[in-house]
Amino acid sequence: MNYYYTQIGISHPIYSINGANYVCSGQTAYYSVSNISGVSNFFWETSSNLPITSGQGTSSITVQATNNNGGYVRVFPGCGYGSRSWTISEFYDLEIQGYDSACAQNGYTYDYNIPPVSGASYTWSITNGTINYGQGTRTVNISLIPNSSNKTWLSLNINGACASTVYKQKVITHGDPPPPALQCLSVGDRPLGNKNLDDYVNDDIKVYPNPTNSNVTVFWPSQEFYNLDLKDINGRTLLKENNITENEFNLNLEKYPAGIYFIYLTTDNNTVTKRLIIK
Repeated sequence: MNYYYTQIGISHPIYSINGANYVCSGQTAYYSVSNISGVSNFFWETSSNLPITSGQGTSSITVQATNNNGGYVRVFPGCGYGSRSWTISEFYDLEIQGYDSACAQNGYTYDYNIPPVSGASYTWSITNGTINYGQGTRTVNISLIPNSSNKTWLSLNINGACASTVYKQKVITHGDPPPPALQCLSVGDRPLGNKNLDDYVNDDIKVYPNPTNSNVTVFWPSQEFYNLDLKDINGRTLLKENNITENEFNLNLEKYPAGIYFIYLTTDNNTVTKRLIIK
């Protein structure tokens, strides 16, 4: 019958199954499809560990899991409609989702998350990085801290789901994330002069907050006088300040449109370039 409908040019309406991605042993879960015009009878099929407890023949069913091993749900509407399947993953197969590589530089932050699990609590930890916010939820925002291994370890304990504790870890390599994500500072953006990059990282020259939508602070721990130039992405100088002596210098950027800018900090011997994002 499906072949006949295809041949005469009648396409199957688009529909899908809705329901839980993970079900623990003993838990009930609900799966449904939107009402399809002209269809009053639905046949459901499930894996043996997800027996149907109610709803067979209707557009929604209830199942009860007999183990934590995942499984599948499949529905067959009336004549002329193709079947649809829904995969229920095994709880222990959960993975932390987010970039495998990310920038370990000031101003770059990233979200990492785990798919939702009913009844779970989440405890995150990080090595060579900082959790900015989201602790206790399934999504955290983090910043990476440069180190000799060029790696950050993000770990998660999932408690209270499926009567067990599951430990997950993601190793994040320091480097460019995949496009279209903002790429790390290029060599041309890094400090020039007699000092190398590591010296400047240790000196902790900072531009913050970055990204910003109003004010920004430049922190230079050196006691040297320095000049500051703000340039746009085309190299045009938009702002110039000379002979700055403050370790913390504030800039008001409210009048500048959103985009990427560069702050050049110059002494007699060195130039440091910092990329700045205005939101």
